[in-house]
Amino acid sequence: EGYICVTTEIGFTVDKSGNITVEEVEVEPAGAVEVVKGEIILKDELKDQSVKIRKVDLVNGQEVPGATVEIFDAEGKSLGQWTSEEGKAIDLALKPGSYTFKEVNAPEGYICVTTEIGFTVDKSGSITVEEVEVEPAGAVEVVNGEILLKDEMKDYTVKVNKTNLGGTEVDGARVAVKDAEGIVKGHWTSRTDKTMDLELKPGKYTLTEVSAPVGYERVTTEIGFTVDKLGNITVNDVTVEPAGAVEIVEGTIILKNALTYYPVKLNKTDLGGTELDGAQIVVKDASGNEKGRWTSKKGESMELNLQPGAYTFEEETAPAGHQKVTTVIGFTLEMDGTITITTTAVEPAGAVEVVAGTIILKDAVEVPETEEEIEEEETEETEEDEGGLLIPPGDEDEETVDAETEEPETVPPTEPLATLPPAAEEETPSVDADKETPVPDTGDHSNMGLYLGLMGVAALGGIGLLVGTRRKEDQ
Repeated sequence: EGYICVTTEIGFTVDKSGNITVEEVEVEPAGAVEVVKGEIILKDELKDQSVKIRKVDLVNGQEVPGATVEIFDAEGKSLGQWTSEEGKAIDLALKPGSYTFKEVNAPEGYICVTTEIGFTVDKSGSITVEEVEVEPAGAVEVVNGEILLKDEMKDYTVKVNKTNLGGTEVDGARVAVKDAEGIVKGHWTSRTDKTMDLELKPGKYTLTEVSAPVGYERVTTEIGFTVDKLGNITVNDVTVEPAGAVEIVEGTIILKNALTYYPVKLNKTDLGGTELDGAQIVVKDASGNEKGRWTSKKGESMELNLQPGAYTFEEETAPAGHQKVTTVIGFTLEMDGTITITTTAVEPAGAVEVVAGTIILKDAVEVPETEEEIEEEETEETEEDEGGLLIPPGDEDEETVDAETEEPETVPPTEPLATLPPAAEEETPSVDADKETPVPDTGDHSNMGLYLGLMGVAALGGIGLLVGTRRKEDQ
């Protein structure tokens, strides 16, 4: 068993003295027969046994092409090198005996098995591997008469970082990475001065944000990525919210969070806390972009959804009967949603406060004008003509011309001057023309005041007429 049969018929002769002579014939193998010390020796050659070596993945058992293996005989002589091919074993013809082999080069992405591994082939072709410590453990075994040399994939460092959409690192995000079987390969809570570093073998993985940092929206999409045999990372083409929430920069997976939105309420009251109608209020962000506009109404609040940041609000118009708060008031919406008023000097004092998360802007009641202030305003409104003459009260009713329409306004005319009553009819005595007749002094002067009053009224009427005439000429 285990030998090659000599099939050639071999002739030989025995002489009288007993000497044996073998005929010269071609025998396979050469030298298969000879006579030694009067004995015919027939020599059989050991059969070549088929020895197959396969290169497989340590984890999944799949064949891996590209491994180079070298075989040595018992004397350490190299019998040659072979390179593994996909779907094909290294097939060697070895005679029974002891051998060693080692991996010269590992396939791309795999760790080379550097240990020299001894094995024995017996006459029946059975193979036995020597018990030696091999790295990695279980790297070699015999299955169905074949030697399986198992390579372990290399580990590659995969980094994960956590930032906001602007690229600033953020603390407090909880991230998990799982392999294709759902086995967790790593947990991490983000820090501004540290990345998540994992040693991963080539394969498929998922990245999940378990919880977002305070003030940020969680990325709810599970993000798949692949590590190839060279350690290159590729993110699966999936729709992620927000857009651009994941990218790879210099081999690092960056998961980005958008700021969250918080409800912000604003209400309008007087200093006593009573809600007011009619105030017009505008809210702007730090860049001056308008975020909301509102006209106050009793029983309602201005409600906005804002991201953490700095804002201002301003009262453009106060409710009727109230004084406008003229200060532009700044406030900050913190990362946890709390509101802080940043403007300290506000008139009137106590005009703004935050109550249960609502900004309340308070107006003071408008103070009525005093009689002195009213008289002062009326005096300032008195008109003066070009000649410096003040228009007497009542003369406004004269005919005026509208500057825009160029049409005269007709107003009722002034009352006509009073006329003297007719004198009583008396006899007129004849008078000598050449003789001066003296007028008797009766002592009655009652009509003199009347005459003087009428003359005054006529003078004022003449002045008013003069002013009206000048105005018409000017126009």
